Amino acid sequence: MKSRIGIGFALITALFLSFMLFKRETAAPQSRWKAGSSLEDITIVQQDGNDAKWELRAGRADLGRGMNGADLENIRLEMRGAAPLSITSRAGRYDFAGRSMDFAGDVVIMGGGWSLSTERAGWDSLSGTITSEEPITMEGRTFSVKGSGLSVDVKTQRAKTSAVTCRFNLL
Repeated sequence: MKSRIGIGFALITALFLSFMLFKRETAAPQSRWKAGSSLEDITIVQQDGNDAKWELRAGRADLGRGMNGADLENIRLEMRGAAPLSITSRAGRYDFAGRSMDFAGDVVIMGGGWSLSTERAGWDSLSGTITSEEPITMEGRTFSVKGSGLSVDVKTQRAKTSAVTCRFNLL
């Protein structure tokens, strides 16, 4: 009788330990990043299949308390595709849910043969637009445009602005 109790106890113990080991291995991993965390030298990539649609790099990211966005420093956003664009700025905020970004401080947008500078701009990855309400300066090899307000279609690189002053450099 004692040997049956001993075997039963050993069997129950073995089943319990097996369950605990199995449960530990298959449990969902806990996130290393907690609300309020800071990260250095980060990269966020939005992919479309095997191709990167855009890549966001920042020297520092402070995650918000609600984990709904990140305050970034020393930003570079590279948009891939038929008409690649890049945006740099000193600071900004990335909204995880809305997949949008606000840039602030020495914002420079560069496209095919032109660059645009302003102090603040916003980018919406879902609609594919870059906007600003601030004064802008856009320059290319043969032109210079100053204006206020901005709307850029990322796919076509067509820009709209108002209160424009243009200068053309004829060859």
